[in-house]
Amino acid sequence: MVGRRGGRCSSLIVLLASLMAPVACLVPSIQAAPPRTTRGDAPLMRGAGFRRALAQRVSVVWVNTSTDRLNQHTIRQLAVRSQELWRVSVVLDRRIDPSSELKVEVTNRPVREVIDSLARPVGGGTSEVGSVVYIGPADDSRVLRTLVQLRESELDREIRGPNRAARVTRLRRESTIRFEDLTEPREVLGQIAQKWKIEIDSLDAVPHDLWAGAEFPGVSATEALSLVLIQYGMT
Repeated sequence: MVGRRGGRCSSLIVLLASLMAPVACLVPSIQAAPPRTTRGDAPLMRGAGFRRALAQRVSVVWVNTSTDRLNQHTIRQLAVRSQELWRVSVVLDRRIDPSSELKVEVTNRPVREVIDSLARPVGGGTSEVGSVVYIGPADDSRVLRTLVQLRESELDREIRGPNRAARVTRLRRESTIRFEDLTEPREVLGQIAQKWKIEIDSLDAVPHDLWAGAEFPGVSATEALSLVLIQYGMT
């Protein structure tokens, strides 16, 4: 069972290939969304390439030397910069203030530690889901991967019928979710539903919100859904 921690609200029901599974209940959005995706010639890393990119050692100095607030290093700008430099997807949770100013000085450390250093000053944490680095509230970051594993285990137990193996395989097939600036989260959920041939009931329960563009490369259906729903405090 998936629901919002501490509180009551309507449920968003996801029908996974004829399997009805309650997924989430939602609250209105008031914060900004994930960092925009920078389009480059090189695709974002996934799988083994993603893990190698995060393990490479780098040195960076990102300090604010200007008094002009428009030229300050914010967590959103540095998340986008990290994605550009190392070609790894970095998703900033809507509850993290994107205008938070940061100072980052790192010498000969893995890329994953550099990205983690963006989250700590704002009370956040990171989690690697599929081929995505998620930056969000510390509590949610700690449990996100565990929640994904629990949801996938539930599907293994609950999917029945002669086509069970094919249905499980389809839902775990890795794919890429990509959306542009000013996309509503319900549109992202709709894209996920279409990609894995699942049905999402009560999309109207998803609050109106406008997200910055992002990309989730190399994710399963459960991982993609979790990256969206965790941003509303869902489990």
